[in-house]
Amino acid sequence: MSKVSQINRSLGLVFAVLLLGSMAFSSCNSAAATPTTSATTSVPTSTPVSTPTPAVLRTTPPTVQELEEGFYMDPEIPRITCEQIKILIDDAQKNNRFYGTGGMVAWQDFFIIDVRSSKGEVTGAPGFNQPGHILGARSMPMTWYWVTDPREDPKVEELEAYQQELTALEQNIELLPKGMPIYVYDGTADDEAACIVAKMILEAGFPAEDVKVIWKGFSYWYYDLGYAIVQGDYNFEGE
Repeated sequence: MSKVSQINRSLGLVFAVLLLGSMAFSSCNSAAATPTTSATTSVPTSTPVSTPTPAVLRTTPPTVQELEEGFYMDPEIPRITCEQIKILIDDAQKNNRFYGTGGMVAWQDFFIIDVRSSKGEVTGAPGFNQPGHILGARSMPMTWYWVTDPREDPKVEELEAYQQELTALEQNIELLPKGMPIYVYDGTADDEAACIVAKMILEAGFPAEDVKVIWKGFSYWYYDLGYAIVQGDYNFEGE
């Protein structure tokens, strides 16, 4: 091979190496400039940003087996998740399906009952305790149910408090709207108080398909999911 051919061949190899290097560098820059897509969960403005919303939300109710395995009370009573309630509330707000203004609203398509402890002067009287409640909920407390446990040794005044709550509940159940879903929640981990009230509503003749317990209650709504709550004392009769 002539000396000129050797030089040309060497130059060709150098050019090929430079070309391949340029293509590789261009490919790396292109990949770095391409934005990556990732699943993100937007936080509504009404949701406290200090409490992160889980990436996986539960929009299907738990099965009877799940409730039994989780040791929840009365697994035969249908549940609805907090996430499903949030969807219902957001949709009702968006489409103006409510009465009232601000935190004092009532939903046109469904009814929410809060059975946590009352701050009324009379035990069993409607009135919300802190730290607040789900928007549109009505206070119908049932907190002294534990005195019926045979393992307890309640005092006379505790039994009287239970009877007052029971009487107030029976009176308020008669005022519940007919023909719309009724969702009941409490603040306990096992839904016990909510289930007691749900059974009272069913025993009063309301259709079984209209009465559900909000699974895991207020603590899951507020502390786990970080959903917004409202303050104020808005009793069952809207006064």
